[in-house]
Formats: sequence, C-alpha cells, structure tokens
Amino acid sequence: MDNNPTTTPVITPPTAQTHDPLGSGIGTPLYQIKLTRCLGLLIVATKRTQLYRGTYDQCVVHYKEAQKFNLLFGWWSVFGLLVWNWMALFSNRKSLQKLQEIAGRT
Repeated sequence: MDNNPTTTPVITPPTAQTHDPLGSGIGTPLYQIKLTRCLGLLIVATKRTQLYRGTYDQCVVHYKEAQKFNLLFGWWSVFGLLVWNWMALFSNRKSLQKLQEIAGRT
C-alpha cells in the first residue's frame, strides 16, 4: 500500500457512472433522475414516480417529457389541480436542478 501523502483518491459521485458501450475507452457519464407524473381523471388522480438512468441529455429529455405530461394531464381532477400536480412539477424541477449541479451544468 502506498503511503504517499501527495496521492489523493478520485471519488466518483454515486449518481455519476461511466458508460462505454463500444469499448472505446472513453466513458460517457451516466446520471439518474427521479421524476413524478400525475394524471387527473375527474374524481380520481394517480401519481407515478420513476427513476431514469442515462446520459445527461437523456435525463433532460425524460424531464421535459414528464413536465409536459404533467402540464397536459395533471390538472383534470380536484386533488391533482390543488395538490399532486403542483408537487410533481416542483419535485421534478428540483430533481433537474440536482442533476445539473452533479453534472456541473447550470
């Protein structure tokens, strides 16, 4: 074991892994983002939270799709209009901000 004090270990955040599908030796960082979709059906509302994994751009695409879904279909129940859809929209936005912070993008 090397006790050289000038050597510092490289720590990879748990949400950033590398992906190298072609074996080229150049890894593309993988991230994950947790997104919620809310669907309002007049007197009933459903909410589904999923974890998506992929490159930064793939995660942003999933975020945009989830937000569009919530904006189109989340308002169609009283509970969705008053509570769940708002929670889903703000929760998804917070997840995107955390992803941007981990990826070093703002």
